[in-house]
Amino acid sequence: MAIAAGIGRIENTRSLKHNGLLPSLLGLPEFPHRDTLRTFLLSADAGFLQSLQHTHDLLRRWALQDALKIWSALLDVDTTSLRVFGRQMEGGVVGYVPRYSHQRCYNVRLLTEAATSLSLAGEFRPGNTLGVIDIIPFVLSGLQRLPSRVAMSRVRLRADAGFYDGRLVKSIDEKGLGFIMAAKATSRLQSVTRKIRFKASVGDWQVGEFTYQPIHWEKPTRFVAARKLSGLIEPPVTLFVMEEYAYHILAANLKLSSRGIWRLYARRMSQELLIKELKCHYAMTKIPSRKLLANQVYFEILLWAYDLINLFRLLCLPEHCRAWSLSTIRRELFVLPAQFVHTQNRNRLRLPKSYPHLDIFTHAYQKAQKIRPLG
Repeated sequence: MAIAAGIGRIENTRSLKHNGLLPSLLGLPEFPHRDTLRTFLLSADAGFLQSLQHTHDLLRRWALQDALKIWSALLDVDTTSLRVFGRQMEGGVVGYVPRYSHQRCYNVRLLTEAATSLSLAGEFRPGNTLGVIDIIPFVLSGLQRLPSRVAMSRVRLRADAGFYDGRLVKSIDEKGLGFIMAAKATSRLQSVTRKIRFKASVGDWQVGEFTYQPIHWEKPTRFVAARKLSGLIEPPVTLFVMEEYAYHILAANLKLSSRGIWRLYARRMSQELLIKELKCHYAMTKIPSRKLLANQVYFEILLWAYDLINLFRLLCLPEHCRAWSLSTIRRELFVLPAQFVHTQNRNRLRLPKSYPHLDIFTHAYQKAQKIRPLG
């Protein structure tokens, strides 16, 4: 509740103690003190974290199996760094942080389903842990949370260059999954890219393809290269540049045209927006303690809040509001100057007379009433 309300740090939850409605909604005599919330996190053990994750898995399976009823899945895997300050942060060690050097941080790895934006797996780890480490069991754990009716041939995985690894590609191929993965621009790969023919494709981008077997990979793989005049890209140019072109190279096993592969991967930008929303609106950067396990529990609770808000958006809001971010939902629906009163032996919520989204609020309430509780 505090995360969805935009409270941020635990210390700021003291503002919720003055809201007399919250304790009755939570079934508590009063809203917990901030020190109680912090003690709750610090006292959690590994067994509690596993129990929390197991219960979250039940929510995910219900959402994908029964509520949203998906028949195919497009998975996105990504990592991000969370800066920390102070040498006493357990697990907060020097790692890779964009635009910062020798910065202590945590590393977050996330696997989501692109069509629904629901999380399938998440890990909160020390900052010097690379994203590709133990990536195979991480992806497999996410696949196990998909409905049984989703065949592996209808599952596709998108990943950036941080997961460019032959062992992951082999595992994906053996399970019959499709994948699109950004390649690391090694000197050998760049020399091959120079020799291929490009065709005009999407906007200012030109696309071509070739077959190539990287070192330590077991078999040749299809690669798609896209290039664009570097002068047409807004600085800073993050792609590798040869002559006057900036290049992006993708490894894939999908039976799509090179243009189709490039377009499908380009839509992966939604994953970057998702991580930005987790950082800005779900307070993922507000590390609550110096204890790694407590921070891992906090991260799992954060993912709970993220998935619950996502399900509310997909199942309860009208179709034209389903693209709303948490900040918009919070501003238009959650943070309202309303009154909760008891009249004529009934509880009533009195909204402002000039409230412009009464129809959306009523629609969401009626939809929520029809959702059956889990278990």
